[in-house]
This record gives sequence, C-alpha cells and structure tokens, in this order.
Amino acid sequence: MAHRRSSVNRVLRDHYESPTVPDVEPRRCIVSPLLPLLPYPRDHRVLDVCSGRGALMRVALARWPWAHVRGVEIDSRLVRDGRKAGLDIIRRDVLTWRPRDRFGLILTNPPFKLWTQIVQVCLDHLLAPGGTIAVLTPSTYTEGSETSRE
Repeated sequence: MAHRRSSVNRVLRDHYESPTVPDVEPRRCIVSPLLPLLPYPRDHRVLDVCSGRGALMRVALARWPWAHVRGVEIDSRLVRDGRKAGLDIIRRDVLTWRPRDRFGLILTNPPFKLWTQIVQVCLDHLLAPGGTIAVLTPSTYTEGSETSRE
C-alpha cells in the first residue's frame, strides 16, 4: 500500500491541473476568491503561464472581462482546446519565450517539478515593473524544501 501511495503522490506532484474544468463556472473555481486580493494591472494585461486548459484565464476573464488575458502553454493539444473555447492561448515554451511586451499581472499553476525555474523566468522576462505574480506552489514550498513527502 505504501508503494501505491508513493506513486500517486509522485504523479500528483509532477502534474497538477488548475482546480477547475471547462464545464465549471469560473466563480466556483477554488482560486476565484483569491482574485479580489490581487491588484488589477494598470496595463490591463494578464498572463496565465502554463495555462493548461485555461482555468486561471477563465477566472481572470470572469473577474475582469475588459482585460487582455493571454495564456502561454507548451502542450499543443491544450492550446488547441483553449482556442476552441475562445481563449487567447499561444503555444510556447515559457522557459525560452521572450515576448516584446511584459504583463502587469501573471497567474500561474506551473508544473511543480519546474516551478522555481518558471517563476524566475516570469520575474526576469515576463513581469512588468511594479507588476504582480500569483503562483500556485507545491505544499513543500511552505516547509522551505522542494522535496516530496512520500
């Protein structure tokens, strides 16, 4: 039993999708109550890094329908699904993507095994001066360690 739990924890740690699905209303998403705590970006530009199926984009658009909300995702299948749903998602590797303009607000639920690198890229190359980044982090972050609790 311990081996099975270890495998499940490893899968959850390595791939965790944003806590909603396209069929769920954005206001019912677990991160929805957190958005009022974030400042609206002065440049009206919101970026969802590692956007997956666009869960965080949907929440941001529900909160700020006038904002320019863009997603960046490496998985072409997820990009295609998001575009079919009417979302502005581009296919790029965020670790090497360098857009011309930066974003006043970045939301991200990155793959946990790459989260520190992705956050660093966001800070160095994607976030506008004075901007805000909101990151869903692995539970080990609060413990000061990135090791898993298997």
